[in-house]
Amino acid sequence: MGNAHTSRPPSTRSGPDHVFGRPLVACPACGSDQLEPVVEAHFEEVHFFCRSCGRCWRTEFGYVHRVDPPNCAGCSERERCEAVYAADLAARSETKNERTPS
Repeated sequence: MGNAHTSRPPSTRSGPDHVFGRPLVACPACGSDQLEPVVEAHFEEVHFFCRSCGRCWRTEFGYVHRVDPPNCAGCSERERCEAVYAADLAARSETKNERTPS
């Protein structure tokens, strides 16, 4: 029997990876089916922008990862995506600070 490679791809800075089924039919964050494929111009990668919550996702090796907006050159949804991303980071930071004992 051969060796099977079972390690997960590296996580993005935006959070944990999510396993997805094919095709990607719902947003991992809000569950909406309002996913629209968008093409990142520099690397010509297809990302999936959620019209419902404003988050953007990429798929790779059977996992879905949150897209870091600065990586999306030329995307028409970048401004909205950046605003939602910044709000998510701020909320995550507030939650982390609430858990940290003084």
